[in-house]
Amino acid sequence: MDDSSLPEPALDDLLASLPGLALLLVDAGGHIRRFGAGAEALFRVEAGAMLDRPAELTWPLRDVASQLPQRLRAQALAGDRVEYQGWRARPDGSHFLGLTRMAPLRGQPGWTVETLRDLSEPAPVRAPGGSDEHFASALVASNMVGGWDWDPAADRITANGRLAALFGVDAHDAARGVPLQRFLDAIHADDRARIEAVVAHSLATGALFAEEYRVTDADGELRWVFARGRCEYDGAGQPSRFPGAIVDITDRKRAEIGLRATTERNRAVELLEAEKARLQAVLSHAPVGIVFADAESGQILAGNRRAEEILGHPILRTPDYEGYPRWGLLDAAGQPVPPERFPIARAMLAAEVTPPETYQYLRGDGRRVWIGLNAAPVFDRDGRLMAGVVTITDIDDQMRARAALARFGEELEQQVAARTAELSAANRRLRDEMVERQRAEELLRQSQKMEAVGQLTGGIAHDFNNLLTGILGSLTLMRKRMLAGRHDEAERFIASASQSAHRAAALVQRLLSFSRQQALDPRPVDIDALVRSLIDLFRRTLGEHIAVRTRLGAAPTLAWSDENQLEAALVNLVINARDAMPDGGELAIATAVQRVTTDAAGDPFATQPGQPRRRAGDFVPPTDLAPGDYLRLAVTDTGCGMAPEVLAHAFEPFFTTKPVGQGTGLGLSMVYGFARQSGGAVRIESQPGKGSTVALWLPCPPAGAAAADPAEPAAAAAAPSCGSVLLVEDDDAVRRMVEGLLADLGLRVLAAGAGDAALALVDAGVPIDLLVSDIGLPGLDGHQLAAEVRQRRPGLPVLLMTGYAERAEALPARCEIIAKPFDAERLAAQVRRLLAGG
Repeated sequence: MDDSSLPEPALDDLLASLPGLALLLVDAGGHIRRFGAGAEALFRVEAGAMLDRPAELTWPLRDVASQLPQRLRAQALAGDRVEYQGWRARPDGSHFLGLTRMAPLRGQPGWTVETLRDLSEPAPVRAPGGSDEHFASALVASNMVGGWDWDPAADRITANGRLAALFGVDAHDAARGVPLQRFLDAIHADDRARIEAVVAHSLATGALFAEEYRVTDADGELRWVFARGRCEYDGAGQPSRFPGAIVDITDRKRAEIGLRATTERNRAVELLEAEKARLQAVLSHAPVGIVFADAESGQILAGNRRAEEILGHPILRTPDYEGYPRWGLLDAAGQPVPPERFPIARAMLAAEVTPPETYQYLRGDGRRVWIGLNAAPVFDRDGRLMAGVVTITDIDDQMRARAALARFGEELEQQVAARTAELSAANRRLRDEMVERQRAEELLRQSQKMEAVGQLTGGIAHDFNNLLTGILGSLTLMRKRMLAGRHDEAERFIASASQSAHRAAALVQRLLSFSRQQALDPRPVDIDALVRSLIDLFRRTLGEHIAVRTRLGAAPTLAWSDENQLEAALVNLVINARDAMPDGGELAIATAVQRVTTDAAGDPFATQPGQPRRRAGDFVPPTDLAPGDYLRLAVTDTGCGMAPEVLAHAFEPFFTTKPVGQGTGLGLSMVYGFARQSGGAVRIESQPGKGSTVALWLPCPPAGAAAADPAEPAAAAAAPSCGSVLLVEDDDAVRRMVEGLLADLGLRVLAAGAGDAALALVDAGVPIDLLVSDIGLPGLDGHQLAAEVRQRRPGLPVLLMTGYAERAEALPARCEIIAKPFDAERLAAQVRRLLAGG
């Protein structure tokens, strides 16, 4: 190459005048023709070793393979501005992150001039104007941290040690390459999403990445940085690398923030000064003392004449609020108030109004006065705290009057104490009298309780004495007649004793009904059919002077109830209605299905939507019914009715208005207990002279249930008795009696006194066709025993005997209950039904 084509020798002087900047001249063939002193230092090689050598020797091999140097030179020769941040190579094999700018060399067609700056070390950079001014000023005012090179495809980013330390990444890891997320995690949370979005945009479009943001370094310190880079693409248009550099601009940002705060403070002061005179004029006519203090310095800015009168000196000569203890602000106990507790300080610190507070103030003339203080913050139009205002009220006269009142109160207290001493003895006497009165009231209540228990016990004893007299008397006479050989007369006394025993059993059954402990056998019952079957009996019983009418549903109305107990309850209600109409009248029996909702259960007069509001005389369900469908059975008479005081005791056992010997007082109590035990309720509505209505609510059966076929009991009763029965009863007398009744039916009886013994017989493989067991057994009760036996003998029929039911039990199929006492006919009927598969 001819040296005459090179630039003038003055170019060497230009290269020497740019220390720290490497400058290369590359000819049209891509060879280095000038290699300045800065380039020698940057590439660590003498100029003579690089002259006339290919310029690609200063680039990494992968960039040479992708023809990146050639493309950049072609862009520069085409007139485009070329600026590239990326890795450059030294002849010794090492690399550095550099900032490369390329431009055509005037007067030398095809020649380019390259300037390089090492971004791995801090160095001043001079940038041309235009869009580079921001970047150049950042480099000049801040410290260069270093550069990075990110491979997007492999997500590996390499960086120098100083940049890695700033982001809290190990230097060795950064030299080998780490995922980009390691560096993104160090970015402040408020900036991270923005930077991630800009990086993604630059990656997708090739736009220049130039952003300021905050990072947290390895020491936990928050620092500001300026980052600049651009994505490069391969021949297929895919991102191949994303190099860039970072500058620490923390000092500049702090200076900017401080300057901005100072500017805003000066603006606020100017505004305050401008408003000072006008504020002073406004405050001069206020009835209370008012003082304004600057939010930043605490300097008193303005005040009115009333404040000066209260404090005793000019406002503008008052020290700031931090100096209040020097001019006598004291608390109620006379102790100096610390500055942080002054109302104006707390108002500006919390940015809220303080409540009115009372303080003592030591004036300049030495006089101590009471003042009231109330402080509030003052904000400018932009919502920034500008000042604090405190109102001062002279309350010295009030406080002194209060002190005088307190002294008067003390004197009054002394007088009251003396009077109290005189009254204390009287109070003690009165207290003793009250204690005696309470004791007497307690004795009275206990006596009333005992009277009620005695009344109940007396009623039971009266009826049982009558029944026992009939039983014992008949047995005595029967024994005498039999000893005398008069056997033909024994049958009459046996019948009398049996009648009294049945009456005793009915009495016990009514008591159990009231206590809700009777044995129930709930089944679907067609109440309309039950009422129709009893109408003829009712008409004969009531007589011709009482008309009977019914209001029954067209479709079957089913209730989930014990049919026998329901029939007894209905008969009781009809008999009571008859007794209430001695001169005749009308008796009505009505049935209907009524739905009780949550609202209706809580409000006795609530109605369904679209229905008129119920009146007090309508059939209103009791409020303690659970929501659901109920069958309502109502018996109404036109008799004498009941007074409120009688109605209040109607359900109590042995309560009756009939003469002695004409009623036990257990009819309605039995109905009440039966309804509650069945999951329903009963209610009476009555008015003297207008008759009464007794309504009985019973739950409807589950969906799909049907009433039992009336022919089934007859068929079962006619079925022959045969087979083996396992009898379990702990009472010897009862066990012997039941064993005899079962044997009379032609059954083979295996008897046991406890559940464990019965299970032993079952486990021994003894053939059993029926289990008859008492519920109240020691150890395993009857329900538990039946469950255990049915696990061993599935489907085995079970008959449970009970004198009372402690709890309601859902009975499985082919399982029935028989209530004690029972006669041979009832036992035989249920045994035959169970053996026949009923």
